[in-house]
Amino acid sequence: MKVLNICKFLPIKGLVSENDITLKIYSDLKSAYNIESIFVYPCFYIPKFLSDLTTGVRRNYQIVTNKAYTDEKYNIKIRFFRSFIPLKGLYSSLEKSMWAFRIQFVFHQKDLYNLYKDYKPDIIHAHNITDGFYAYKLYKKYGTPYIITLRGVYSYVYEKKWVTKILENAQNLSTPSYSMHGNVKKHHEISLIPHGLDDFWFKDVVEKKVLPSKLRIVTVARLLSLKNIDIILDALNSLKNENNSFNFDIIGEGPEEERLKYLVNEYGLASYVHFHGFLNQDDVRSVLDKNDIFILLSERETFGRVYFEAAARNLLIIGSKGTGADGYFSSKEALFINPNKLELLEVLNSIDCEKFCRMTKLSLEKIRSFKTKIITEKYYSLFNEKVINV
Repeated sequence: MKVLNICKFLPIKGLVSENDITLKIYSDLKSAYNIESIFVYPCFYIPKFLSDLTTGVRRNYQIVTNKAYTDEKYNIKIRFFRSFIPLKGLYSSLEKSMWAFRIQFVFHQKDLYNLYKDYKPDIIHAHNITDGFYAYKLYKKYGTPYIITLRGVYSYVYEKKWVTKILENAQNLSTPSYSMHGNVKKHHEISLIPHGLDDFWFKDVVEKKVLPSKLRIVTVARLLSLKNIDIILDALNSLKNENNSFNFDIIGEGPEEERLKYLVNEYGLASYVHFHGFLNQDDVRSVLDKNDIFILLSERETFGRVYFEAAARNLLIIGSKGTGADGYFSSKEALFINPNKLELLEVLNSIDCEKFCRMTKLSLEKIRSFKTKIITEKYYSLFNEKVINV
């Protein structure tokens, strides 16, 4: 079976740094069920005469006009569909994005139709609602069924008549987001499918961990303002002033790195906080194993794979209410709070050995059902028998 994926969030070397989860899903489907796939990346339309304005624009133009781009890690082909004009402020909200894409599609539809005819897929998989618009257009023209995986934050736009039409004509809807699932299922049938965890993340033998007197804390994230790592540092500054013992490992890089390092020095936390930068998976796992508590108070997380990777290493999870992993775990398995200093301090001061051991054991048992093999089967089930047997 051949699947045409439409996804505007892909890690394109030299262009954007995004999560690679959609590519991994199809790499797993290829290994388990021999499903063939290519990806179409809707991107900015840049006319040739503007391509030399800046180094960034020139690089963007060179990449998106390349018709033979292949992701090196997963060996999956990616094609570029130059579908919209980069006008500042035009895409500041989901509603504006949808309107803009609908209007501009009139001028760029031929490119997408040519990509479709070259590949001749059996099914189309869109990876958010704006990509679903393109899948719907292909369905109306060629009759090819499509599925949509909804990501991001739920918006009233999902209840608009023309968006409802996109959702209702989809063969299947799914989402990794617990909050998105809860909102969409009020109006449409939708599957909740978390991202899979490879066996690599699970310990063969789980030793009973006892929380030491020294709090050993870690976070893994892109260093962005919305990740709220500064709140953790502020709380740890108060713990330091109360003579509490702790260690905080920060894994990741990003535009907030210098500001966070400044705060560390300002608070006098240099001997407590350690910046590791970007690490490969083996090294991430090693650092996780040296810690007991994983904290990520991000404002927006569709899923937050790192929460589950940390839980698989038997760490206690602390996250933000209403985002990411919240809902997948009960209050007996993990702690989700409002992202502020006072609530974080209250939680950290309430953790004792008995509570720690009980919660980490329960959360680890919960995520055993998130293993890659199980999740890959769930994605495969989204393709009904009629499509599979084409």
